[in-house]
Amino acid sequence: MAGLAAAATARWRPGVSTVYVGVTAAATAGFAVAGVLLAATLPFHQWDSFAFGVWSREIAQHGKVDPAFLGPQAAARPLFYELQGLVWWVTGVSFTAGRLLSLAFAVLLIAAVFTLATTLGRSRLEGAIAGAISISIPSFTGQSLSAQTDVPAAALVALSAALAVRASARRLDLVAVAGATALAVLTKQTALLPLVPLGLVLSFNSLREHRRLVVGAGTAVIAGALVGLAYDEVMALRFHTDLLTFLRLGTTGFWAGLADTTRPDAVLRADVLGAAVRLPALFALVYALGRALRVPHRLAAVGALVAAVLWSAVGPLAAGVHNGPFATAQLGFVFIGFALVLLAVVFVSPAGVPSMRAITLAAALGVPPLAAWVASATYADRLAATAWPGLAVLIALPLAAGVRALARAGLSLAVVPAVVLVLAMWMSLSGLDGLHGAMWTEYRSLGWSGLETNTRTMHVVLPALESTIATAESQLGDGRLVTGDPMVPWFLPGRVDSETPGRCADLRGKRVFILLTGDESTAQAQEAGRLATTEQWAACTSPRVRQLTDGANGYAVFAVDG
Repeated sequence: MAGLAAAATARWRPGVSTVYVGVTAAATAGFAVAGVLLAATLPFHQWDSFAFGVWSREIAQHGKVDPAFLGPQAAARPLFYELQGLVWWVTGVSFTAGRLLSLAFAVLLIAAVFTLATTLGRSRLEGAIAGAISISIPSFTGQSLSAQTDVPAAALVALSAALAVRASARRLDLVAVAGATALAVLTKQTALLPLVPLGLVLSFNSLREHRRLVVGAGTAVIAGALVGLAYDEVMALRFHTDLLTFLRLGTTGFWAGLADTTRPDAVLRADVLGAAVRLPALFALVYALGRALRVPHRLAAVGALVAAVLWSAVGPLAAGVHNGPFATAQLGFVFIGFALVLLAVVFVSPAGVPSMRAITLAAALGVPPLAAWVASATYADRLAATAWPGLAVLIALPLAAGVRALARAGLSLAVVPAVVLVLAMWMSLSGLDGLHGAMWTEYRSLGWSGLETNTRTMHVVLPALESTIATAESQLGDGRLVTGDPMVPWFLPGRVDSETPGRCADLRGKRVFILLTGDESTAQAQEAGRLATTEQWAACTSPRVRQLTDGANGYAVFAVDG
């Protein structure tokens, strides 16, 4: 290591940046091409895509821009679904068009994170590594075609931050920052969690620099956030609730209990960004904390490395993950690879240490939404989406410093970490669009002709729903089907009454009833005083019903006999 430290004074070789930019660009291109194929051949397969997509369909078919008919949760996230409605007005209602729109936001996220990290770092190396880290997040690749709001919100957070850190005092720049921030908040309220702290830090830096209040990027970010909050306040009043309750939609009741249950293991696993990125993510967080406490770089890096390695090894084991960070050979490889790069960070020369300004801005953007996720949403990694841009940059800053330290010892040595990033991205991309294992095997087995058969492609991603609809159709004839599930009407247009029956009498005049049997649906039915279980519904005698499926797959089908 003495030789490595001595070599730290050597001139930085710019060719390394080119290698990493090329790797990230190739991965992005492959991601986009594969995404287009999947978008064109598979339907929506996420609950929110169908439930909130109803609004987009109403916009496209009837010009129904007001979301009030769908309730407060739809009203809280207007931008994506209104934009999807506009696209569908042009293309016709289309799963493919909605999924391609989602993919466009995913590519925007990678590009914006690249720009943000390049601006805050020393070269395009930080940008390339941050882009690669973004692609390495399984919940990002899994949601990239989902037509839900998590990826678009993260993309607009990244865009707002990239514009803000590059903005001059020109009015046009500030308007662009404020506009992007407002759009981010209108996509999903969780965008407030990274953008408000970012705006405050930028404003504080500007105040410290100019010794007086000035209108700058920080002010523009705060102004955009206030515009988004004004919309939320109007909608809260329309639904006769207060602003705080409106902003916390989806985090109380059943979901709060689920978060309490999942939180300990989620924190121990520390894999909200994916198991492959666990070690560098923990290092970046501890290192940023150390630097914020004015701990010298080398001591902060040593402490962060020790803490990250221990947490990465012990935490998953304590959470019940078999073999901890070495659950698979690939995870073992990336763990060791990242550990060696982070060890090189310890020997970075003073000139190569990540700047405190960059660390502060990245932490302001990434840590608050991560903390909010820990507090209220640990049951789903995708709900940490607005933390992705800040955390990707925070991770990239020390990794880039480590790569530069390796480069001073030899160009070939500096390229080795790129292999680690490639493997981490590959592991994430293997779950593109939520597909995994047997699903990929089944998808490939369809062949080109099979990709045109809707029931076969639907069976790949929605096997339970496909079999449920087949059972229902066998009994439906020219009658009506009733269900509270938002997915069914998309596949049986014009034949479904989208209602949630509460008692036996509500089934009169229907031919088939589909009951949702998941924990959330059952809990909501019990809370509302409705019949909730298959046993309760099977006991109906007026009208009499016959239970056709047991509900083990999340759906219980009943034939209504009169």
